[in-house]
Amino acid sequence: MSEAEEQAFIGEVADVLDVLAAAIRVSEAQPSDAPATVARWNGQLRYCKQQKQNDKTRRVLEKAFNPAWADRYIEELLFDDPPAP
Repeated sequence: MSEAEEQAFIGEVADVLDVLAAAIRVSEAQPSDAPATVARWNGQLRYCKQQKQNDKTRRVLEKAFNPAWADRYIEELLFDDPPAP
C-alpha cells in the first residue's frame, strides 16, 4: 500500500467516525428496558452465539495460533456475550 493510499484510507475512516460521532451527539438515550434496547441486545447476543459456532473462523485461528488461544479469543474478545442492558 502506498503512502497516498494509506492516507486516503485513514481519511475515509475518519469521515465515517465523524458521521457516527455526529449521530451519537444528537441521539437520545433509551432506557435499558425499552423494547428497542432489549431487541438490539437479543440480536447481538444471537449473532455472537452463532459466530461462536462458526468452524471456519475457529479453524483459521487454530491454524494460525493454537486451539486454546483460538477458543479464548473467540469467547472473550471477538464474540464475547454483550452485557445485559
